[in-house]
Amino acid sequence: VVDEAHRARNLGKQAVALIGVQARARLLLTATVLPNNLDELYNVVTIAAPGQLGTRADFREDFAAPIEAGRALGASAADVADAKDASDLLSEISGKVMLRRTNEELARGLPAKTTMLVVCRPTELQRALHGALQAETVEKALVRLELIRAVHLTPCKLELGSRVGRLLLRRAVAKMPESPAERLSLSGKMQACKALLDSVLDSTADRVVVVSSSKPALVDVMAYVRARQGDAAACEMLTGSVAKKTRERIKERFNDVKRMSSFRVLALVD
Repeated sequence: VVDEAHRARNLGKQAVALIGVQARARLLLTATVLPNNLDELYNVVTIAAPGQLGTRADFREDFAAPIEAGRALGASAADVADAKDASDLLSEISGKVMLRRTNEELARGLPAKTTMLVVCRPTELQRALHGALQAETVEKALVRLELIRAVHLTPCKLELGSRVGRLLLRRAVAKMPESPAERLSLSGKMQACKALLDSVLDSTADRVVVVSSSKPALVDVMAYVRARQGDAAACEMLTGSVAKKTRERIKERFNDVKRMSSFRVLALVD
């Protein structure tokens, strides 16, 4: 059984070794969509069922070459027809060893999904900082774009940014608040995040995943949840720097719904 099977698509040393393993049955699992790359498809199918697609030379002659010719810019009608025939045959053959699940099929076994579009108005501080960052020239605008993006998420990001950002923040705010709730109140988006968290934590027993590409913003969210719940274990954060064993342990604790736990919120850096 091979999990994360998409990692073998480039046929590295481990993938080559898998082909040579003697086994009565092989099961490859992946939740990652395989790219539209014929060579990578050949590699994965060959690991699962050696010989299913023939030799690499046969595969390239029978499938890869005609399909690529039909996809090429300016392909003739004959090339397009040949490509379709080769693609249909390839789908039929690979379909004997590949079981795919579409998003529509997966959704049938999942709870209903609700998407909410929340319009967040900037705070007075955000509006003031945005005005201070308006540039007179295109060159300055490009330089300040990242600062403007930071302000739109939360002014707190300027604390850890460039010297220009820190200076602007100090001019606008005499002293940054230390209270997690007050720090969230500096941003319209973070106010909305706080309101949603409060609603879920107060009225349900559900667990919450908060996702953002900004670690500083999630640090403030984590501090707020811990202070609100009075428990340091109420919120954990996962980043790319978290060790694999620690990551798996955190995920197992969060997903264990049978276990009564104060761990209610997971902050995930995307």
